Amino acid sequence: MNNNIPNEYKPISPLGYVGYQLLFSIPFIGFIFLIVYAVGGTNNINVKNFARSYFVIMLIAFVFICILIFLFEVNPNTITNQYS
Repeated sequence: MNNNIPNEYKPISPLGYVGYQLLFSIPFIGFIFLIVYAVGGTNNINVKNFARSYFVIMLIAFVFICILIFLFEVNPNTITNQYS
């Protein structure tokens, strides 16, 4: 690996991506780290871009789930009454 690369441009190792993904998937604490890294809590541009892409995927999933809930109007009472 070339050691002349500045720290802000150093690539993330494959294990680093797995580690960041595990960190970001922790409820509440991971979301806080995700926001911090996405808005500039790190000098590494690769980590910042990965956090931003992970955040966008989370937003898309949230919107998709909200649309599904709105379309199918999942009501827990109807599920329990159906099998009673």
